[in-house]
Amino acid sequence: MSSTTVPVANGINGHDDDNSHVDVLIVGAGPMGLMSAMWMAEFGLKARIIDERGTRALNGRADGFHVRSLEIWDSFGLGHVFANHGTPFAQWALWASNGEGRLTRQKQEAAIGTDASKFICGTMHQGNIEAALIDAIKTRSGIEVERGVVPTRIAVDESKIHDHTAHAVTVDLRRVHKEELAAWAVNAHSVQDGVAKPERGHIEATVIPNDGSDTVPIISGEPGSTETVHAKYVIGADGAHSWVRRQLGLRMEGTSHNAQWGVIDVILNTDFPDFKKHCTILSPAGTVLSVPRENGLTRLYIQLPGSDQDAAPVAGIATARHMMESAAKIVAPYRLSYSYCDWWTIYKVGQRVANHFQYGQRIFLGGDAVHTHTPKGGQGMNVSMQDAYNLGWKLGGVVKNQLDPSILSTYETERRPIAQLLIDIDTVLAGNLSKKDRVTTLDVNTVYDKLREFNSGANICYEPSAVVALQPSVPVTNLPLGMRIPPYPVFNLASEMPVDLQGLFPSNGLWRLLVFGGDVTNKTQLARVNSLGSALSSTLGKFRSLKSGAPFLVPLLLVWARCEQVELSAFHDVFFPLDDKLGYDYDRIYVDPPASKISRRAESAHVAFDVSVGKGCMILVRPDQCISWVGELDGVAALEEFLGGIFLSN
Repeated sequence: MSSTTVPVANGINGHDDDNSHVDVLIVGAGPMGLMSAMWMAEFGLKARIIDERGTRALNGRADGFHVRSLEIWDSFGLGHVFANHGTPFAQWALWASNGEGRLTRQKQEAAIGTDASKFICGTMHQGNIEAALIDAIKTRSGIEVERGVVPTRIAVDESKIHDHTAHAVTVDLRRVHKEELAAWAVNAHSVQDGVAKPERGHIEATVIPNDGSDTVPIISGEPGSTETVHAKYVIGADGAHSWVRRQLGLRMEGTSHNAQWGVIDVILNTDFPDFKKHCTILSPAGTVLSVPRENGLTRLYIQLPGSDQDAAPVAGIATARHMMESAAKIVAPYRLSYSYCDWWTIYKVGQRVANHFQYGQRIFLGGDAVHTHTPKGGQGMNVSMQDAYNLGWKLGGVVKNQLDPSILSTYETERRPIAQLLIDIDTVLAGNLSKKDRVTTLDVNTVYDKLREFNSGANICYEPSAVVALQPSVPVTNLPLGMRIPPYPVFNLASEMPVDLQGLFPSNGLWRLLVFGGDVTNKTQLARVNSLGSALSSTLGKFRSLKSGAPFLVPLLLVWARCEQVELSAFHDVFFPLDDKLGYDYDRIYVDPPASKISRRAESAHVAFDVSVGKGCMILVRPDQCISWVGELDGVAALEEFLGGIFLSN
C-alpha cells in the first residue's frame, strides 16, 4: 500500500492550536490506548494519541470479547457494535480420544460468562474494534490518532512531580519517513486446486460508514519533523516491545518457552460438527482450539509438531498450509482443509508481567506493555481494555481537580495482581494443552474451571484501598466490595418500563450512590429513606464535582415495592430533583417488586443481593461500575469520611 502525508488536525479536542501542552499523551493506538482515549474524551481532557503504524489494525489479531468487556463497551454506548457485527458463541465443547482412540465429544457446557452477565462472549476482528473506538472518540471530542509518529525521548521533571497541575513529563516526538512507516502485514490468500493465490483480505471496517481510506497508511504531518510535547501524564500503551517501558527501565518478569503455536483465520471444508462452538480438541497428534469468526471464518490455535524444538518454521504461505496440515492430523478422522485464509501468525509460548505499571504517578503503562501471555484464553485485548478502564477515570478525576492525586497509586495495586493471576492461569493452561501422551482430560477440565472464574472478567474483585473500603463488620449485602455492580432487571418508577440495574451506571465519569430503600410501603422505612435524603442534601455540597453546579454524586433509589404501591412525590427531592430548565429527573427512582409472574423474575434484587427489606443499605459505585463502599441508611457520616480520602473538598 502507498503512504500518504496528511497534516495534523489543529485545535485537538476543541482547544487552542498549541498542542505542545496536553493533559495526557497516549503512546500507542491499540485497544489499550484507544480505551484510554475514550475516557479522556468523556472527561473532555486535552489529549493526544500517537502510533507508529500508518493505519488501524487491518485483519486478524485480537478478536475475543469476554462478557465484562462487552459490559464496558455497553457502558460507553457501544453495545450495539458487537450486537450488529460480532460473532457470539454460547457453548464450549471438549473433544478428546475415547478408550478406543477415536476423537469424541467428552463435554459440553455454557461458554464462559453466560451465567454472570446479560451478554454472551464472542469474537470481532481487531480492525472493527479499533475503527469503532476511533469513531466514538472523535465523535465525543475530536481527538484523532496521529499516525507515523514515534517518541524519541521521555523525561520527568522531578521538581514538579508532586504538582499535579504541572506539565511534568516532556516527550520528544518524530514523524517517520515514508520508508520507515510501520504497516500491518496482510497475508490473506485463497486456495483452489492446490494452488494458493494472495488476496486483499477482509480489511475494511464494517462497523462505521467507511470509504476504505483508513486502510491506506498515512503520516500525520511532515515526514522527519520533530516536536516536544509537555504532558501532565503519559500512558504507555505501545505493546509487548514497549518503548516507554524500556525507557523507564522497568523489567518484564516471567518465563518463555520454545513451544510454537499457530493462529489462523480460515474458511474450512470439514465434517467436524462443532466449529460453531468454542472447542478444545485434544488428540495424540496435538491440540487445536477453535472459535467461530465473522464472514464464515473459523479461528484455529494449532499446536505445531516438534514445536518444543528451537526450529524456524517454513516461510510464507507455506507456513499456513503447514499449520493446516498439522490441524488435519489432530482432528482426524474428521476431514479438514481450507479454501481461504484471512490471516495467520506463529507465536512462542511466554508469560511475563512488568515489575511496575507506573513511574512517579506520572507515567502509566498497560496492556501488552506490562503483561504478555499466550492468546489461548482470549484475554490479551480484554485485560488491556480493562487496564485502561481502571486507569482512565482516575486520571480524568485528578486532571479535573476533583479527586486527590494519591488515588493514582491504586491503578498499579489493583491491576498488577489481576495481570499476575492471568499469567499464573495462562502458564498452567499452556502447559496442560501442550502435554504429550495425554491419558486423561481431567487436568484440562480443572484449568478451564479456573478460566471460567477469571476470563469473563465479571468476577474480578479489587482489594481494599483508598477507593475500595473494608467490608463492614455486619454485612449489609452479599455484593462484594471491589467487584463490578452486576446486571439485574428492575423497573423505572415513573414509566414502569423494565431496565437493567447495571445500565444505570454509564461510563461518563460520575460517581453514584445506589440506595436499596427496602419496603417503603412501611411508613417507618419510608421515613428512614427520606431522612437519608435530607442528610445527603448536605453531603452533595461538600466535595468537588466535574462540572460547576452539578453534584459530585448521583443518588439512585431502588425500593422494594410494586409500581402501583408508591408515588414519586413520596420521596425526598434528592431522589426526585427539579431543574428549572430541564424539569424533574425521572431517572433516579426505581422499583424492585417481590418475585411474581408479573415481574418475570425469580426473586427481587433485594433478595438476590441479600439486602434486608426492613433496613435497606447504601452502595457507593465508582465511575468504572466497581462497588467502592457499602453501609446502612444511617451511615452518612461514615460515607463522608470515606469520600474525604478520595475527593477534594469544596
